[in-house]
Amino acid sequence: MTHYQEYKVVCDKNRAELKVPGDCTVRVPQYRAFIDLIDPPSWDFEWWLTFSDKYYVVCHEAWSCRKGKQPKRHYFSFHYGPIVRTGKNGNPDRDASNPLVLRICNSNKSGDPPHLHYKLPHPAPYYEQGRVDGLVLEDVDMFQFVKAVFRSRAEKVDMDKAMGFTLR
Repeated sequence: MTHYQEYKVVCDKNRAELKVPGDCTVRVPQYRAFIDLIDPPSWDFEWWLTFSDKYYVVCHEAWSCRKGKQPKRHYFSFHYGPIVRTGKNGNPDRDASNPLVLRICNSNKSGDPPHLHYKLPHPAPYYEQGRVDGLVLEDVDMFQFVKAVFRSRAEKVDMDKAMGFTLR
């Protein structure tokens, strides 16, 4: 990927190719470009999927691109868990204390390296890369995550199996 417009094309193509389960509502993603709408130096992306049994997925990424350099993902959070409350915008309220099944993230605020939180209730155990085998947390892609949620739900397997990781 070389810039924002390519990012959008790739995301839209991958979303169009998803085989979405019948109990899932896929919301329109929110792309936010900063400064320049055609070739912005930074952007973020937020995408919500909700399920009829009151579970949800949210994918959030923040990127920047300096002239002549490849874009860099500075922040990501891929979250799957039960809906606790719904906000005025119709999306589930995001709160760090919400219970979860799996969240893979890094923090641009605290400088935390990529890590995952796994299993209900919150605070779910926190696993850094050194305690995760079979998955490079920095490289996890939102579509890999969403497809694993779909697989976990369809096959009734835990997310560690669906994502292909084990914990130490």
